[in-house]
Amino acid sequence: MTTALLVFSHCDDEILAGLPFITDRDTTRKVLIVSSDKTNPLRQSYRRGEEALAAVCADLGVAAHRVLSDFHSEFSRLRTRGPGDGPILMDWWNAAVSAVREMSVGCDFIACDGPHGFYGNLDHLLTRRMVLSSEVRLPIRWTTLRYKTNTWPIGDTQRLLDEINAGCVGTFVENCDEFMRLRNNYISRQCWTWDHCHDLSCDIYEQFG
Repeated sequence: MTTALLVFSHCDDEILAGLPFITDRDTTRKVLIVSSDKTNPLRQSYRRGEEALAAVCADLGVAAHRVLSDFHSEFSRLRTRGPGDGPILMDWWNAAVSAVREMSVGCDFIACDGPHGFYGNLDHLLTRRMVLSSEVRLPIRWTTLRYKTNTWPIGDTQRLLDEINAGCVGTFVENCDEFMRLRNNYISRQCWTWDHCHDLSCDIYEQFG
């Protein structure tokens, strides 16, 4: 059986950006989320995200999941150097790379955000760059799921897809009932972060890391 490591920035991204991968029961799935708001004083309304992720993974029979709880969402804003309280960006990077290397052992591919970062989110884009720079030599897969990317500073995403050395390896059509059931794990805990529409179908792309 194929084994995949799903690497995303925030709890609920595994549904929003990784739905084709996490719902694939023909694949052994492991999930790595590289931030948490469990102890984030600025986002306490989302503190139960890890709990919701655990419920999603239990629902879908996901083999293992891990959350880097030492780093809050919007980790892309961490200072890069100099004195101050708390971690710097390199602390997050090193912890995330170490986790990817550890959890990717025995995997056939890694799923993460695409070059558009779902909608241009800087955390998503940084996570993708971290995965590609991790020296884990596995194929990288992502989807074209996105929302209003032309309103974000990265500009048009189709050009990004056209320019990258990748091939389309499949098409996914969402099971709306399943999506709603999984989403309810977050809704019921009041930690769902997405209030916009999303694509009902997408293409899946792959490139080699």
